Amino acid sequence: AVQAVVIRGQGTPPAPPVAAKTASKPVADDSRASARSTRYQDAAGYTEALREHQKTGKPVALYFYADWCKYCAQLERGILSRSEVKQYLGTILYVSVNPEHGKPEAALFQKFDGRGYPTFLVLAKNQPVQEIPTSVPPEAFLQECREAARGTSQ
Repeated sequence: AVQAVVIRGQGTPPAPPVAAKTASKPVADDSRASARSTRYQDAAGYTEALREHQKTGKPVALYFYADWCKYCAQLERGILSRSEVKQYLGTILYVSVNPEHGKPEAALFQKFDGRGYPTFLVLAKNQPVQEIPTSVPPEAFLQECREAARGTSQ
């Protein structure tokens, strides 16, 4: 007979495969928070980033998440906390928005037709908003972000 055990809870998602040349480091408990923008947060951060975007032309990366979302946790641990991704996001205007933080955040999510978490968008000057796939390897995620920021995505 086969016995099934159902375990519910906030387990740690399996780590993505690590290339042989990359040293694996233990992930700190605050890796999720550090994967989010510390400078631009929620609706007020978006407004500030948008002003900066209009002045400088720098692209805006807009990350919609929820604290309870297991797919957001996977994105943050597996992609957004990677040094090369954090380095890239540091060169553009990176905004983290939790629509559950208030009405302005929920309205912003609706403005961009948000339908689920995580949602990661790139806004570049004179380009349509590009949604970046989040269930891809970090290298592909970074490539998609770069192409969207340059306006070369298909």
